[in-house]
Amino acid sequence: MRIEKTEQGKTKNGLRYYLFPRTSFGEQMAAVLVQRGANHLFWKGRDGEKICFPQGTAHFIEHKLFQQEWGDAFACFTQNGASANAFTDGDRTVYYFTCSDKFTENLRLLLDFVQKPYFTKEDTEREKDIIVSEITMYEDDPMWVGYYQMLECMYGKHPIRNRIAGTAETVAEITEKTLQKAYACYYTTDEMALICAGDIPLGEVRRIAERVARRETDARVYFPTEDAEIAEKYRACERRLSVPQFQIGCKLPPLPKQDWLNIVTTSKARTKIRQALKEMVARQHAFAKETLERKFKNRKLEYDEATMMRLIKRLGFKNVTEFYQRIADGGLDVNEILDKYIEQQKRDSDTHDEIVYRSAEGYNLQTAQEETTSKEDVLVIDQNLKGLEFKLAKCCNPIYGDDVFGFVTVSGGIKIHRSDCPNANQMRERFGYRIVKARWAGKSEGTQYPITLRVVGHDDIGIVTNITSIISKENGITLRSIGIDSNDGLFSGTLTVMVGDTGRLEALIKKLRTVKGVKQVSRN
Repeated sequence: MRIEKTEQGKTKNGLRYYLFPRTSFGEQMAAVLVQRGANHLFWKGRDGEKICFPQGTAHFIEHKLFQQEWGDAFACFTQNGASANAFTDGDRTVYYFTCSDKFTENLRLLLDFVQKPYFTKEDTEREKDIIVSEITMYEDDPMWVGYYQMLECMYGKHPIRNRIAGTAETVAEITEKTLQKAYACYYTTDEMALICAGDIPLGEVRRIAERVARRETDARVYFPTEDAEIAEKYRACERRLSVPQFQIGCKLPPLPKQDWLNIVTTSKARTKIRQALKEMVARQHAFAKETLERKFKNRKLEYDEATMMRLIKRLGFKNVTEFYQRIADGGLDVNEILDKYIEQQKRDSDTHDEIVYRSAEGYNLQTAQEETTSKEDVLVIDQNLKGLEFKLAKCCNPIYGDDVFGFVTVSGGIKIHRSDCPNANQMRERFGYRIVKARWAGKSEGTQYPITLRVVGHDDIGIVTNITSIISKENGITLRSIGIDSNDGLFSGTLTVMVGDTGRLEALIKKLRTVKGVKQVSRN
C-alpha cells in the first residue's frame, strides 16, 4: 500500500490541523481535539480572579455540545451515513466521526456544533439526570472505585484525584452559566486541533478549517501546589466481591529532564541527574513492555520473545531499547504492534533459514481425474487420501473451498496453504521447487475448520450479544472463542469459529456486517 505524505499546518485563526490522505482507505474520519479536560478546573483571570469549576464540567460540556438549538447533532450524523461519538479524559476532550460518504458535509457539521454551544437552563437540568445515571453505573464497578480511591489517597489537591464525570453532588452544582463560562475558557482555537484521515479532499478540508472562528481567553489554567507526600497512606473500601481486590499507588518526585544537565554546575549533580534519567528510561521501558504483554493476554495471543525480536528488527529499530522508548513516548500504537506481530508469525511459518530442504520429486501425487483438463500432477485434498501426510497451515487456516497449494515440509509431509497466504510470495520465490498444486475434492459435510475473524466497530450497546446471537443461529457454525477489547467507545474483537466451507463463512461475514456498530469484518 502506498503511504501518502502527511500534511500539517495552522490556520490564520490559530487552529492546528493534521491531514493523513489515504486514498486506499474505504472510510474517512475526522476528529476535533480540545486540549482541555476533566483536570482543568482551576483558572485565573487577567485581574487575578480565581475560578474553580465543579468536578465533571468538561464531561458535561461534551454531553451538551451535541444538543443544538436546531436539534440533535447525533441524528444529523446518522442521516448523513456517519457514526459519531466523543469522550472526555483528564487532559483532553475529543469529538469524532467516521463515514464512507458525504465527508465534507459531516466535517462542516462537526466543526459547526463544536463552535456553537447551546446551553439552556431546562436542557442543563434534564442532562443532569443522564449524567448521574452514568456515574451510578461507574460506581458499580469495583475496579473503577478502587482506582479513584487510590488517586484520592495519593493526591490531596491535584484534580487528577477527581472523577472525570464528577459526582452526583458536583454535577448538581453545574448550571448553564457554569457551562458557558467553562466553554469560553476551554474551547479556544489555540488549544484545538483538527485531524482527518482517509480518502479526503485536502483543498476542501483546508478551506473548511480556515472558516473556523478565532476564540481567545484571558484566563489561564493553573494547578494547586501538591505536597510531595501522599495524602493518605491507607484506605479500606468494603464491597461484596467474589475475588478480593486492592490498589497500590506510588507517588514519584518530579521527573528529571535532559535540560537540567545544562543548568547544574557540579559534576556530582550531573552524575545524579544522569543516573536518575537512566532509571526513568528503565521504568518507562518496563511499563511499555508490561503494557504490551497485557495487550497480548487481552487478545489471547501467546507472547514469543524470538518472534518479537524479529519484528523489532523488521520495523527498523536498532535495538530493543529504542523500540520500547517509542512505545513509552506514544509514537507506536500497541494495537498496531499486535497486528504486525501476527503478520510476523505468519511470515515465520514454514520459512525458516539455514535448513537443508529436500526435493519434492520423490513424492507420489494423486492425479486429478475430474474437474480438470490439465495433465499436470495435482494434489487432491480429500479425507480419504492415503499414503501421504498433509496438514492445514496455521498461518492462513485454509478451509474447504479456498484456492490452495501444497508446500513440502522438511519432515516429508505437505502443508496446505491458501493461495493468498501472507507467506505465499516468499515461499514461491525462495522455495518454488517445493510448491505442489492442490485442490479440494469430495464434500465438506462432517468436517469443520477453525477460522479467526476480526471485528472492528463502535462499542454500541449489545454489540457482543448481537454478534454471538447471529453465530448461534447459523447451521454448521460453532463459536469456539471470543476476545474483546473496548476502549474510548471503540470496539475490537477476535472470533474463532468452526465452519465447514467458504460458502458458509462468506454468508456469516455478510450477516455480521449488518450488526449495529460493526464497521469491518475480516478473516485473519
